[in-house]
Amino acid sequence: MKRAASFFIWTAITVFCVFVALCFFPFFNISEIEVNGIESLTQEQVISICSLDESPNLIAFNTFKASNELKKNNYVEDVSFDKQLPQKLVINITEHKVRGYIPYMNSYLYIDEDGRVLDSRPEMTKQLPIVVGLQFDGFTMGELLNTDNPDAYKAVEELSKLFSKYDLLDAVIQVDVSDVENIHLHVDKVDVLFGDFDDANGKMGTLSEILKQLDTSVAGVLDLTAATPTFKYMS
Repeated sequence: MKRAASFFIWTAITVFCVFVALCFFPFFNISEIEVNGIESLTQEQVISICSLDESPNLIAFNTFKASNELKKNNYVEDVSFDKQLPQKLVINITEHKVRGYIPYMNSYLYIDEDGRVLDSRPEMTKQLPIVVGLQFDGFTMGELLNTDNPDAYKAVEELSKLFSKYDLLDAVIQVDVSDVENIHLHVDKVDVLFGDFDDANGKMGTLSEILKQLDTSVAGVLDLTAATPTFKYMS
């Protein structure tokens, strides 16, 4: 019994010593980093947040600490690490996706599909719907925007998908979601009466075709809520 216990102890000590030695062995220093799933973040930002700038030892690299540091970033929803010996680290990130912008005090709040504020910048980084019609007193970065109309975020998410599907993201489209049963889209000087989400796909397809021929620099109202779309110039 004593011999077995002694063998176990010495084996554990040997394994521990080998592990410690490997943690300081330059052969296992990280030389290749692969980052997947990023859109808003850059690989350089991820490397910096994880303190990977100086190529630490792959075996000794603390993925738990790095994961916690990454999740402090508003864009990061989830993250996992894959250590591929001897020198490669794969970082898989799931981001909160920006679905629209909310104008706020000469800046834009970047929001995801749940209404979480991911960022605040004076400019838009890519074409997405500009959301108006939400009432709120203030915001906290990284948290859900507290408004009287939370259903509006789902509307913004679905509209963003449809804008992408029909290649309408190149147009700066303002979305008024003050009433999700009576949504207005503003394309340049044209007020589009979109209504609710009944046949939203069909209405967006119709809008895409009409905008190919319509001069949006001329003020008017395009009604997509009727069986047959109509356009009326503003006097």
